[in-house]
Amino acid sequence: MTVSKPVSNWIAKHLELRKLRAWIRSLRPYPSLALFSVPVVILEPIKPLAAYLAATGQILSGTVTLIIGEVLKLVLVERLFSLTRDKLMKIPAFAWAYTKFRQARAWIEATEVWRNMRSLSKAARDYLTQVRAMRGRRLANVEDRQRQSALQMPDCVDRHDSWEKAPNPPSPDQSEQQLKDGKHQYQLGGSNTAVPTKLIM
Repeated sequence: MTVSKPVSNWIAKHLELRKLRAWIRSLRPYPSLALFSVPVVILEPIKPLAAYLAATGQILSGTVTLIIGEVLKLVLVERLFSLTRDKLMKIPAFAWAYTKFRQARAWIEATEVWRNMRSLSKAARDYLTQVRAMRGRRLANVEDRQRQSALQMPDCVDRHDSWEKAPNPPSPDQSEQQLKDGKHQYQLGGSNTAVPTKLIM
């Protein structure tokens, strides 16, 4: 019931089904009790189906099918009980059995073993919550670093482009050829001005 009650409350909140609920509440005690056989008849064939899937090697599919069937059954029983509880308590045998069930449940919850199990369960949930929070923070830090790297990337690209566009220095052969061409042009000009020693060298 611990698992099915939140699901049952969510269904009651989001699904109206007013006519169906009014019809169920209008039933007398014994027809209300007989109504509990409906979830069993509808969802009981899921168990053989899950066993068949597990036997054929589809263990995960069989397990998921069994869990879904059992949760649906508990949800339907929870909803039916919440709608017909007052009628069912008018049946003496049901009232006696329900009272004994509540007493046994209270006794189990008062035992040391049950309290330890609840403490371990709470500690496990808290640990999982902390692990998820730490993982979320790590992912956020990684995303922030990637975002900062993406913002700094254009500057690096611009510098790389400027380096690629910068003129390459002339090779020694090209420099010597340019000096020779300059000396030849000067001689063709017929000038008596001495050529600078640096150009000839």
